[in-house]
Amino acid sequence: MDLSSFNLSANDFIDGGKVFDFRINWKKGNTEISVLSYVEKGNDDIYELTVKGNYERGSSAKVTLTHPSLNLSKEKMLEVAKTSMLEIIPFMVANDYPESLINVAKDKKARENGWQLLKLGNDDYDPKVWEKFEETKYYNDPYWVHNNGEIWRHTVMGFGPPNIKLNQLQ
Repeated sequence: MDLSSFNLSANDFIDGGKVFDFRINWKKGNTEISVLSYVEKGNDDIYELTVKGNYERGSSAKVTLTHPSLNLSKEKMLEVAKTSMLEIIPFMVANDYPESLINVAKDKKARENGWQLLKLGNDDYDPKVWEKFEETKYYNDPYWVHNNGEIWRHTVMGFGPPNIKLNQLQ
């Protein structure tokens, strides 16, 4: 993989917030995979690169480009960002994208069986559900709620119920 299509200056990419959209497709079929990369400036002038799969259930990776004790130029930060992108983007295409297809298929099957995604930002988001799982070893996303009120979730340990029903939270 190369970044020959990357044509943003250090100022545009690091300070300007311009997004680099890496796209790849195969000659057979019409599948195109998009991976977005962009830099955000946070607290204490810390710059952070985000590389995110631009597809359903795509993951993201974050790389800190600076540290308060380092005095890196924008050009040096761009070099670090490009080096990181050369490592992360192929992983997104070869590993994360196929995994996302599996997860999307599982999501579809769950919906067909009466389950509905319960997630921050969705209309059916219930903060009481989330409060029960703070400070655990589980991921916070996603939760699934069934028509019967039962809630299940994907966790680092698999897929299973947290033994809570919506009517118990009210």
